[in-house]
Amino acid sequence: MSLLTYEDARPWARAIKQSVVRRDMPPWHLDPHQGIQRFKNDRSLSEAQIALLVQWVDAGAPLGDPAALPAPIAWADADRWQLGTPDVVVSVPPRAVPAGGPDSWADYIIDTGLADDRYIRAVEIKPTPSGRRVVHHIVTFLAQGGERGDAYLSEYAVGKDAEVFPAGTGRLIARGAKLRVNVHDHPAGEPITERTEIGLFLYPKETIPAHQIAAVTVGLLLLDNDLDIPAHRTATYEAFATLARAARMISFQPHMHMRGKAMLLEAIYPDGRREALGAVDGYDFGAQVAYIYEDDVSPLLPAGTVLHAVATYDNTAANRKNPDPSQWVGFGNRSIDEMFQCHVLITDLDEDEYLSLARMRARRKSE
Repeated sequence: MSLLTYEDARPWARAIKQSVVRRDMPPWHLDPHQGIQRFKNDRSLSEAQIALLVQWVDAGAPLGDPAALPAPIAWADADRWQLGTPDVVVSVPPRAVPAGGPDSWADYIIDTGLADDRYIRAVEIKPTPSGRRVVHHIVTFLAQGGERGDAYLSEYAVGKDAEVFPAGTGRLIARGAKLRVNVHDHPAGEPITERTEIGLFLYPKETIPAHQIAAVTVGLLLLDNDLDIPAHRTATYEAFATLARAARMISFQPHMHMRGKAMLLEAIYPDGRREALGAVDGYDFGAQVAYIYEDDVSPLLPAGTVLHAVATYDNTAANRKNPDPSQWVGFGNRSIDEMFQCHVLITDLDEDEYLSLARMRARRKSE
């Protein structure tokens, strides 16, 4: 529905109330009772804002003073880059997605054309405005230095913004590097030709960031047969990843499909202490969110820390997004199958850096 004007929004008043009270909109699925609560990209409504919307709907959704209406929003071109002009644009070959039929998957190996070693400060994956209807996900991997392209770089999925690395951090991309681009498309009722572009935003040639970005996936990986979600049942699974070096955590992004309900990510420290780092309790496959920590609360993790993820699935009729609760569900790439992954971005720290940052954090807490 359109919400551009009062006349557009008024018929949807009760649905608006329901969506904000359930915290379905804006999409922000963080559990307010577990883990760290401060994130740079927090778009949730405050309790006061929710109360104001509820009050408006309960009062009959009145227009109010027309003279106080703000000017209409001048929306930007839907085909523009969010972050400005990229330094390098990698074009994915056009994909003709039919009106109907099964989902499709493809891998492309594409030359970046880089003549020098550079460091990436941000990545933006941009489907065409019409093509967004057919794109399930686009994941990029670096293929360089003889590697086959398994080094995760970035992901596009519905609801996820461009990936911007914190100041002073980046990913090395070597001259002659290629991108492996994994694409999952699904028909949307009409034939659409999609032309995806990937924008790489680079540091100046002479700039070497102090820290490199690394990606850790906590979860059950491709072709894993462990997911077993019976019909009309809920199920819980857990997974672990151990950090060989000290690290500072930048963000976490749960990934499940339509039966996904909740996910907790916690740190198990070498001394046995546990700390909840973040959790979602109303996961929505149609709104993928990477939760980016505020700098002063981003977790500092010593070497040997175990990242522990716990995922809960709801394969019952109580799950409004469940396409068929009578079906057994296991791992698979289709949206009606399931996955269990928690994508975590970190920067490695040497031991001295970790101890220095930990002491600084402790002093601030005591002040």
